Amino acid sequence: MKTIVKIKVVVSTVLLLMCINEVFAQVRIGGSVANELSGEMLPGASVKVVGATIGVSTDEKGNFSLQVPNLQVSLSISYMGYLPREIKLNNRSAVKILLTPDA
Repeated sequence: MKTIVKIKVVVSTVLLLMCINEVFAQVRIGGSVANELSGEMLPGASVKVVGATIGVSTDEKGNFSLQVPNLQVSLSISYMGYLPREIKLNNRSAVKILLTPDA
């Protein structure tokens, strides 16, 4: 009887750990933000995960790296003087985002 209880405890623990790992799993993505017309990189652009509090700014070369919950999230990208844009990752871990100047 004690063996059955021990087996149930071990199985329950393993299942719990698998669930916790799934909840806290993160994927690192990277990319760049540039001007759609000139190709000029945009330093300081805001890149955020839609519906979350996760976000970063692009570096001096317009590049960013970000931890996301999964590769199905959408990103919201904005930069002063440009139209904001929202993109879905669609299983991509690297993206080049082009922003259109706001006339």
